[in-house]
Amino acid sequence: MKKESFRHAKHQGFTRELLAEAEDEELKAIVEEAASKIGVPIALVSLVMEDVQFFKAHYGLPDDLINVKGSSKDASLCQFVVSHQAPFEVGDTDSNNEIPQEFIQKYGIKSYMGMPIKSNDQVVGSLCVLDTKPRAFEQQHRKSLEHLAELVDNRLKKLNETQKTSRARMLQSAVGPALDELHDGVPPIREGLSVGYMSTTEIGMLLRMAESALYGKVTSKEEVRDHLEKARLALERCQNGLYNIEASLEDMVDSMDALTDVLKPAESSTLLHVAESGRELSRHITRQSGGVSLGEFEYDPFISTPRAFASSLIAMVLSQLAARLLNEGLTSKLKISAERSGLNAALIIEADGLKDMDMPKLVDELNTHTHEEPTVSFNLEEHGVRLLFAAIQEKLGD
Repeated sequence: MKKESFRHAKHQGFTRELLAEAEDEELKAIVEEAASKIGVPIALVSLVMEDVQFFKAHYGLPDDLINVKGSSKDASLCQFVVSHQAPFEVGDTDSNNEIPQEFIQKYGIKSYMGMPIKSNDQVVGSLCVLDTKPRAFEQQHRKSLEHLAELVDNRLKKLNETQKTSRARMLQSAVGPALDELHDGVPPIREGLSVGYMSTTEIGMLLRMAESALYGKVTSKEEVRDHLEKARLALERCQNGLYNIEASLEDMVDSMDALTDVLKPAESSTLLHVAESGRELSRHITRQSGGVSLGEFEYDPFISTPRAFASSLIAMVLSQLAARLLNEGLTSKLKISAERSGLNAALIIEADGLKDMDMPKLVDELNTHTHEEPTVSFNLEEHGVRLLFAAIQEKLGD
């Protein structure tokens, strides 16, 4: 398989639902069993993305790796399971110069065995065991790890299936306003084009009059002044029409970019990116209540929540807060800010005009969509909502 074809196939297997259960209890039980059966101090379910590996379940990890929930792909041993599409073993890391040395030296890893795990028939990561001493893995160890990898495959399949209904409903609600925004952008463009065509007629008459004057035709000052005024007004209308076309196109491009984020699979995204997408997805509603202000993001980590889900969740919160403002006859700009909150990245969405957050429908929606989603939680605040996303790390490759 060609490299690009392989990458595309792997991305197809790496679904939105695959990342949903960051601390899944069944997967945690599997890695604990792997460590116990093979007699090693560390076991992982690692998902290998384009630039990072994400620890979906783990046992025995050092605290710093638990905190960031992943590492650079280039530093991982599981990358070889994915690239080879087959089990990968290292009995003594000191005797293998082809594997990443910085990671294994920092954490004292001396031996490794990983089995492929799959989603939609594509290898997306590894169930692996690591030891701090050299060892020769036995055949019974390989069979045990292979069996446990099949259990991981089954669990990932179940997670994919059980969450698709909720995700589809949320995506549908997020896509609707963005499509309305695209639809609303068409009339200004049509009107601008119509004004442009009409303006060329007025300007053309002035040019023809000037051309006739060059060939000696006498034209009165009043006629010249009349044509100049008509051409000036036509040019002004044309400029205004072009401005409206430009503004509409910019809004439409923003909406199309946001739709791309939720309709095309993506492996990882930053907090700012999903905030921007959520804002654009909800623009059709939020601009009626005063718009959305997006503050400076000094803290902008990659998050483990799938981009489409995170963007749709943010759009849902923005839309419901905007609807509440409109129902109460209020005009107030919604505000989005970010901050570090322990191991999470907090996205704060505020509506200062609201007197309270008595919004049972919003709470029900948030509970429904985050109940099976440990990578994100929420808290109601005095004037808004705090969404807590599980942060992977500050930058890819750190």
